[in-house]
Amino acid sequence: MRLNWTVILPLILLSCAGEPRGTTLLNLKCEYLVNPEAIDTGEPRFTWQIASADRGIEQTAWMIFVGTDSASVSAGKGDVWESGQIKGSTVPVVYSGPCLLPLTRYFWNVKVRLGDGSWTAVSYTHLRAHETVLDLVCRLLLEKKKTTKKIKAVVKHKKCKRGDN
Repeated sequence: MRLNWTVILPLILLSCAGEPRGTTLLNLKCEYLVNPEAIDTGEPRFTWQIASADRGIEQTAWMIFVGTDSASVSAGKGDVWESGQIKGSTVPVVYSGPCLLPLTRYFWNVKVRLGDGSWTAVSYTHLRAHETVLDLVCRLLLEKKKTTKKIKAVVKHKKCKRGDN
């Protein structure tokens, strides 16, 4: 019996190729912290890392989504700010949307375009929540006041540099 290598060789090569390898984003941080309780700047910096089993993976562009609704942000839609597609590979990325309000919890996410033109998935596991410092201080004071009822505090909100509340 004679083997037909024109049929067998491609089948062998396909079986050796294995499953396609995924590229994911990890270590998403805001102000160099993972899930900070609060941030004290109106222009936070976002950072992330790319993980892949493939060699030579590079970032050629990115998109950031910031919002107050976790479901929308995890789906890649920001009700507060969407950066749009920005070419480049430099991180950190500085937030340049409207002023972040006190007493507000924000969520953010990022997706990255790779050198082959494909985009990484936006995933809920990459979601991070942020409270402004005023929110954190107020929450801690309320918790403390419930137990002691003797604490008084004045918290002044820093004015937004851009002036577009």
